Amino acid sequence: MISRALVPVVILLLVFAVALRLFPLALLLALLLVSSGLARLWITRALDRVEYRRHFSQQRAFFGETIELAVEAVNRKILPLPWLEVDDETPLPLPIGDEPLFPSARPRRVLLSNTYSLGPYERVTRRYRLQCRARGYWAFGPATLRSGDVFGFGQREREAPELDYLLIYPKTVPVEQLGLPAKQPFGDYRARQRLFEDPTRLRAVRPFEPGDPLKRVHWKATARTGQIQVKQFDATSTLDLYVVLNLATFDHSWQGTRPDLLETAISVAASAASHALGEGFPVGLLANGMTHGSDRPLKIAPGRGNDQLMRLLESLAKLSAFVTLSLDDLLRQERRALPWSATIVCVTAVAAEPLLAVLTALQRAGHPVVLILIGDVEPGPLPGLTVYRVSPFDPAELGVEHGLAF
Repeated sequence: MISRALVPVVILLLVFAVALRLFPLALLLALLLVSSGLARLWITRALDRVEYRRHFSQQRAFFGETIELAVEAVNRKILPLPWLEVDDETPLPLPIGDEPLFPSARPRRVLLSNTYSLGPYERVTRRYRLQCRARGYWAFGPATLRSGDVFGFGQREREAPELDYLLIYPKTVPVEQLGLPAKQPFGDYRARQRLFEDPTRLRAVRPFEPGDPLKRVHWKATARTGQIQVKQFDATSTLDLYVVLNLATFDHSWQGTRPDLLETAISVAASAASHALGEGFPVGLLANGMTHGSDRPLKIAPGRGNDQLMRLLESLAKLSAFVTLSLDDLLRQERRALPWSATIVCVTAVAAEPLLAVLTALQRAGHPVVLILIGDVEPGPLPGLTVYRVSPFDPAELGVEHGLAF
């Protein structure tokens, strides 16, 4: 392709060639001008009104499912595209069929490359099988589009910045596969049949009667009426359960994160919550990390049913590896907000002394504590706590590599 500065020279040569009846040279110069013009037009307009989109057969998937990913290129103009290259960024842990994937400049990202030939107003769709083998809230994109002229003189490139997200719930397994007893892994279920007074749910006040404990005296009502009044609370026959997840995998955050321990802990937390909900417990969740789009530690109030399970699994899927504060600090902050006699199921890969001290204090305050240790952590004495040990899952099964992540 000739440069713009040489176009007047070529035109002048063409005029002289025609004037001197040098027709072969004139034909060659004319072809050179036409091909350069067409090439410049293709290069300039190649990516105008070209669209690239992704479609998932479903926006949410369970761990281990295989779904369909469709990518679509559309040419919405009369000018055909002899070639269109698209490099689409995808997450490394999610294999796309048997397609070869190429390295990306970003960590844990790869490129799905496609080449198209699009006629005027043509649409081409290609479909792939996407293996959901790693939990997370995964971003697909951006994509880089390249096209040019049919002669190969040049090309144009632009980015399609649109992102599409796929949510994959964490892996859940029956609690017996974790080494926990299938029956009553979180305590004596018979306690659920007893009636408890919930001191957070004031129902009424009444005059003092002999035998009423002084801690029930309603001092404001006593001062207002001039007679001693005591509080009456609503009764409850259910005990709440909180799954408390520690995202730290080392004693200090600067040491990084072991992905296999982190993903195992998240999977164990999801499995524990699923089992407890299946047994009729109202289940809540606490974690010392943030989910996608949030700026505070994860906290979900206890609830029941399939909607609550999906809410818990979605939040666990969106958790990042970043630890916002230590779990013992989080428990101190939330201690007063915990429901009366709520069972605490703590899932952690580290068992530092401050965390064990907080858990022991919660146990003494009337909160049954179940500690699930991930890996070979060796805590000190744990009087009164129910303790289980779970070996880390195979990293290949969780879509993570060995080593550290920072």
